[in-house]
Amino acid sequence: MITVKKRRISWVAMMLVVIVTMLPVAGSMVGAANSQPRIDPNKPRPDPAVVQNQILTAQTINGSPLKLVVNDNTSTAIYYNGVQQYYGGNAEGAYLWYNGLVYGPMPTVPAGNAVNAWNTVSNILTGSGTSADPWKVTTVVTIPSVSLTQTVAYVNGNSYAAYTFVVNAPTGSTWSLFHAADLYTDGNDVGYPYYNASTGDIGGRNAVTNFYQYFRPITPASAYQEAFYKT
Repeated sequence: MITVKKRRISWVAMMLVVIVTMLPVAGSMVGAANSQPRIDPNKPRPDPAVVQNQILTAQTINGSPLKLVVNDNTSTAIYYNGVQQYYGGNAEGAYLWYNGLVYGPMPTVPAGNAVNAWNTVSNILTGSGTSADPWKVTTVVTIPSVSLTQTVAYVNGNSYAAYTFVVNAPTGSTWSLFHAADLYTDGNDVGYPYYNASTGDIGGRNAVTNFYQYFRPITPASAYQEAFYKT
């Protein structure tokens, strides 16, 4: 997650990275927690293969190895070589804490909590997928007196996509922006936490440590959290 408290217009940028390797990624990881999978058997889960909620409009980046389906409520479904990487397809999105209320993707993402809905303004795909002209999906949403512009960019062949968030809020207002996801790393709901202190990477890996999925902040995050879903 990324939490930011700024004034007026602020930029938050990060990359979602999927790494397949036969060696552990260098850097500090979450200590003993790495030996235990992150799953809560006391919380029932819906069918992970089913995207539960129908989005009004979506833009699809048909790249390789990543395919991204960016919905008009800021949630994204990501597939690595055809395998989904978020629970239920699109359990991910941008969430804003503002004036005591939480705003985010609605309908609720799979197995997520209900929030106040973004008002969608536009969701537009541009680009050709080259390094000079990346595919970009620009999603604009609003709430009273605040707008959020999310841009998801991808160069075909890369194992990562870049997210940029621009928040326009009244001068003097206080708010927090979170980029949150329920990981389904390597097509598996039993994940292991991963953190790299030198880069700020936060995410998960599989049991045999040859597949990593994480957020890498481009703009340093003020906070991060790894926990059970719906917490």
